[in-house]
Amino acid sequence: MDAPVVSVVLAYYNPGVHLRAAVESVLAQTFDDFELILINDGSTDGSRSTLDDIDDKRIRHVDNGGNLGLIASLNRGLDLARGRYTARMDGDDLCLPERFSRQVDYLEAHPEVDMVATRVELIDERDHSLGFWADDARHVSPEAIRRFLPRNNCIAHPTIMARTAVIRSLGYRREQKGTEDYDLWLRWAAEGRTIHKLDEALLRHRIVSSGVTRNRQRNIFRFLAMAKWRFLSYRVRTAAPGCFELRTFLWMVSDMAMALAKECKRMIGKA
Repeated sequence: MDAPVVSVVLAYYNPGVHLRAAVESVLAQTFDDFELILINDGSTDGSRSTLDDIDDKRIRHVDNGGNLGLIASLNRGLDLARGRYTARMDGDDLCLPERFSRQVDYLEAHPEVDMVATRVELIDERDHSLGFWADDARHVSPEAIRRFLPRNNCIAHPTIMARTAVIRSLGYRREQKGTEDYDLWLRWAAEGRTIHKLDEALLRHRIVSSGVTRNRQRNIFRFLAMAKWRFLSYRVRTAAPGCFELRTFLWMVSDMAMALAKECKRMIGKA
């Protein structure tokens, strides 16, 4: 069988009723030369069975045989990918039909670009629009993305399409559980790899009450500081840090100060 142009990696754990719609949004793409690698990470909610009647040769089902975690599942997906490009997708999001076509065209036209993301529209659990992610919309150009990453993330993980050889070589690090995407962007930028973004919302990104996004918002400064500390520790061990790492360090110090101030305010409020 010939290798597809795109490998889509969708790892899921108990995505509930949203999984089928997510898969169908991928299968409905106007660009159809792809494989969809579905990695069931030990789901116990019956979501896997909702796909049983979908007969599409582009689907590759993989069962982890237990809950190995998102990072292990994503790295397994990268190992299995046969396409020259790898796209990410989550089990509760929705792709717009033109997403893959736009991204493949961009990467084909710009061989110097290693990854292209898109903007997102935020939706709730009933598909109602929640508007747009401000940092995502503000930081679109490659220069703006690179300037902002030492401060915070501005790339929605399930929107990316990357050259498989590059993303596979970097992979996801176990040490960054919950921040695996942000860590990847930081390492990507630190190594001089290019990140571009299409100024179109080509994915509807679902915000759920128990999701990682909501958990991040509860302790954002400490969350960011720890992610940056782990990234910087890695870079010190493996490379000669430069200006990008210095800017990340300065923002880490700022995050730590803000986290401490927030904690002091909380303690004073309880006194």
